[in-house]
Amino acid sequence: MKEGLASNRINSIFEDLEGNLWFGTRGGVCKLKGLAFSTFTESDGLGYNVVFSILEDQRGHLWFATNGGGVSRFDGNSWRTFSEEDGLADNRVISILEDSRGIFWFTTNGGGVSRFDGNTWTTFTTDDGLADNRTIFVNEDIEGNLWFGTVRGVTRYNPGLDRPRDCPGCLQVSS
Repeated sequence: MKEGLASNRINSIFEDLEGNLWFGTRGGVCKLKGLAFSTFTESDGLGYNVVFSILEDQRGHLWFATNGGGVSRFDGNSWRTFSEEDGLADNRVISILEDSRGIFWFTTNGGGVSRFDGNTWTTFTTDDGLADNRTIFVNEDIEGNLWFGTVRGVTRYNPGLDRPRDCPGCLQVSS
């Protein structure tokens, strides 16, 4: 450990709305407030100690994508972890997006993409039009389309439609 970090292997860095820096590491998630580090691990409620990405949602809750423990949400006081048992496509979550409509999207390492509206989970896979189930990134463009980066190309999806395969203007690009 170096300078208060849980691990020197840093997977992500995120600055919250209060100016705190959060580091997703292979030993938990670390918060730097001023000059003081705090570390949160599985024993605190984090789903798994390997954290790939971090997101702050519109309500100020922090979300942590973990490699094997699903996705954990922290409201500043308590933790809630969502896993395959709750409807998440795969517990190995790579990235997180809250879209302009307040819907959460989680890319996974083999399960496709999970959509969470706060109540219901929906999974999208290659059967639904994804280029591959190993999804790495998700981004929303200015028109509200979602772009899923996979290990075999990119898929554009219009979330106004039920499934990516139902999107006549959807695009799949690969090398």
